[in-house]
Amino acid sequence: TGIKAFITNIGLKYLEENRDVLIKKFPQLIAGNLEYKKIVVDSIDTIVFYDADIEQEEIQKAQILSEEELIKQNNRVPKIINTKSREKYPTKPGVSKTALSKAKFKCEIDNKKGPFINRRGEPYTQGHHLIPMSEQKNYKINLDRSQNICSVSPNNHMALHHGNKSEMRKRLKILYDKKIDGLRQSGLYITFEELCKMYKA
Repeated sequence: TGIKAFITNIGLKYLEENRDVLIKKFPQLIAGNLEYKKIVVDSIDTIVFYDADIEQEEIQKAQILSEEELIKQNNRVPKIINTKSREKYPTKPGVSKTALSKAKFKCEIDNKKGPFINRRGEPYTQGHHLIPMSEQKNYKINLDRSQNICSVSPNNHMALHHGNKSEMRKRLKILYDKKIDGLRQSGLYITFEELCKMYKA
């Protein structure tokens, strides 16, 4: 319980960025106790996945925006907010939902429709920011915009976050080639290698 409380208080952003380091260091701090190590790993993954699950659920429930409203939201000024556990740039579920709709609820990696129908009667795909929102601090232009949001299947989404370098890069290349023109038109300039570096791929 003490370890879980520590994991929660240390902050989600730090956990996401330093997951592998924490996992490697904690066995030394707790005398290599494998049971405690499992608690640390499970705690980190539970916090990260829970946050992502909430975001995807909000996207599924959101309304598709009109073109006028989408332009307005795309071009809003990014503002950081402080939560109990971290600093965060808030996203608008409606922007992601509209991006999924524009992709016809197909995965933009394999061009297949979502693997099942959601409660709203739509093929289920998930929204993924190609340039991660964690990079917003390095950009003046809002990253939570339809040009930067990809419609991806749950499996491909997990591969983008948790696959090995080869799995990540082949998926990133497909998405990069599809999105780069729209990104540049929005004033977002990035090379493929710069993008891969953000994913540690």
